[in-house]
Amino acid sequence: MHQITDKDVIVLAIKPHYSHAIMSGEKKVEFRRKGTPVNVEHIVVYSTSPDQQIIGHCEVIKCVVASPHTLWQKYGAQGGISQNDFFLYYKGVTEGKCYILTKPQRYVRPILLKDCWSFSRPPQSFAYLLKNEWKRLKRKKIQGILKQ
Repeated sequence: MHQITDKDVIVLAIKPHYSHAIMSGEKKVEFRRKGTPVNVEHIVVYSTSPDQQIIGHCEVIKCVVASPHTLWQKYGAQGGISQNDFFLYYKGVTEGKCYILTKPQRYVRPILLKDCWSFSRPPQSFAYLLKNEWKRLKRKKIQGILKQ
């Protein structure tokens, strides 16, 4: 079995509209322009202002790197974003990333930034999550059920 390292789990800063859509299962992919790692096993969702808290996590099936046009053709319908907003986001970029997500787990009690061990300020785009903090998050109550 693969042992999780500090680089296998990232926290993504995501606008509340999109972060809540991920947690509900409505949004099944997360698009990124650049800078985020490709080899990621889990994404912890930090919902940006006005939420400003970690609301849950999900597994990453794979990360696809391709042109914005290709990403839209293959995954646009699963992205919870309009075509216009998608292409505005990728304007001037020739390559993007698309994380294919599964098993969203919403925390019963989100984590406030002051209670986060891995970073003290909101991540601008992403941050690595410390292995010890990831172990703690996996034990949090998920949607009213204690996840073992």
